Amino acid sequence: MPPNQTGHTVDSGCLALQKLIRFYARRRFQTMLQVTPEAVADGPLPLGNALVHGYMQAIVLLASRDLRVTFKAHFNRSDVMTLLQRLSVVTSSTARQQERVQDFFREYANLTAGGIKGELQHRGIECGISLPVITSGLDELFFNDRVTDRSATDAWSVVATGATFVCTSTIDFADPAVVHGLDFNEAFAVADGGSIEFL
Repeated sequence: MPPNQTGHTVDSGCLALQKLIRFYARRRFQTMLQVTPEAVADGPLPLGNALVHGYMQAIVLLASRDLRVTFKAHFNRSDVMTLLQRLSVVTSSTARQQERVQDFFREYANLTAGGIKGELQHRGIECGISLPVITSGLDELFFNDRVTDRSATDAWSVVATGATFVCTSTIDFADPAVVHGLDFNEAFAVADGGSIEFL
């Protein structure tokens, strides 16, 4: 898995942070669906527009003094129809379906960010989390994250039965040393306990 999408040389600690983000993006989705970890996997990006990965996107920001992580889940209603059925939200109202899917992904982004925050705090990096928001996926055409030698981006698909969508992360450093030496082993995830019920 080559997480770096920037073309810049990326510190091993940054690569570990990207691995951590992918883990929680996968694991939180698995937990919300109440399926086994093996039922949700990372996958390659689908062919198509390199910027617009979905009709809608859920965005959440984690920020500390020296580090900022922007996590996005890009989705189309047509890509998650089996998910809708699992959540018993397929109704005659298209607007209601869209509302429930947006609620799901808003909560998904929030829980993913919570897992990432727990890992960072375990490593002595205190950070806050924004409220997750839903915006049009077309916003990426106008406000695409600017990549510099102090940032690293990653993009991948989350694949499960009946649901495939794209996640992206952008890590910005005020001080790149903040992640020097950071490592991550899925077997020792510190913020991965408990069950989650989606309402």
